[in-house]
Amino acid sequence: MMKVSAIIPAAGLGQRLPGVIEKPYIRLGNRPILTRTLEQLSASERIDEIIVVVSKFNIDLCREKVVKKYNIPKVKHIISGGITRGESVYNGLRKADPQTDIIL
Repeated sequence: MMKVSAIIPAAGLGQRLPGVIEKPYIRLGNRPILTRTLEQLSASERIDEIIVVVSKFNIDLCREKVVKKYNIPKVKHIISGGITRGESVYNGLRKADPQTDIIL
């Protein structure tokens, strides 16, 4: 069976959606946007691991207020992003399981 990893780049500033709260943590209904994304990916039988890339200032916030609070089991790593989206995705790629066949 093929191993599938998903990288979620959520370290951006959300410049197109300005506000006090960073975009991944804005509540949509009763959950942060990031939580909804991670829940859907975690529910997929085809995805084996999720790597979340956030601002270095939000690693603990993501771990405590998203992953732990909403019990998202497939999140294997929460890491710091780079200056650009490309750098953030690269950081995520470096954390993917070496046995991964497909990366989303």
